[in-house]
Amino acid sequence: MWNFTLKSFSIAAASLVLLGVWMADTSATAQEPVPAACPARTTSFTDVASGHFAQGDIDCLVALGIINGTSATTFSPDREITRAQTAALLARMLRRQGQACFTSADVFADVASGHFAKVDIECLSALGIINGTSPTAFSPDRRITRAQTAALLARMWRRAAA
Repeated sequence: MWNFTLKSFSIAAASLVLLGVWMADTSATAQEPVPAACPARTTSFTDVASGHFAQGDIDCLVALGIINGTSATTFSPDREITRAQTAALLARMLRRQGQACFTSADVFADVASGHFAKVDIECLSALGIINGTSPTAFSPDRRITRAQTAALLARMWRRAAA
């Protein structure tokens, strides 16, 4: 299985930023690029040094309230990301764009009440953006693959374009 590392996370983060811009203005055409609207922010994370290749992407998503550090001073850029964490990021992106997120109770048996991403997972499931690893399991702690990331981004793109 492919590990979702910093490089791939940065690519996914950049994709999420672009998706957010496209969702904000779906009337734009290929000839009329939409400017990226990332609020200004300077990384205060001690483990994301100035000049780090993902610094701008991380700063943007933090400023937009889509991703947080692992502490007040660290981001942990080399840490892998789970399916639950990815669901939380995508749901925050939708909410940032004004998408209402409705949930269904107890969609997946392995996402317990009180799980940090339960509402996000259920929201994305109800919208048809995310699927479980079976009809009753989500596997929230499993690492996400590049193929799964591509599928999620494409589903969000199609939803935004609809």
